[in-house]
Amino acid sequence: PWRKPWTGVEGPRTPTNFVTKRRYSGINIPILWLAGQEKGYDVDYWASYQQWKSAGACVKKGEKATQIVFFKPVKRTVK
Repeated sequence: PWRKPWTGVEGPRTPTNFVTKRRYSGINIPILWLAGQEKGYDVDYWASYQQWKSAGACVKKGEKATQIVFFKPVKRTVK
């Protein structure tokens, strides 16, 4: 019988917010994949500084933020 020759990766495969458990979407996925690979992160959990602080975690001294894209449709009213 066939068996999977590799082991699974711990944690989510899609970048996910650690606090809200919401998965990132759109252009943020490759942005966070590349940033995580560049920094050598083992898992794809992300959060803002304040979110890590509220979760009782510490951010390493010297760490820099990774920018993501926030998209929200804007409703305009014509006068």
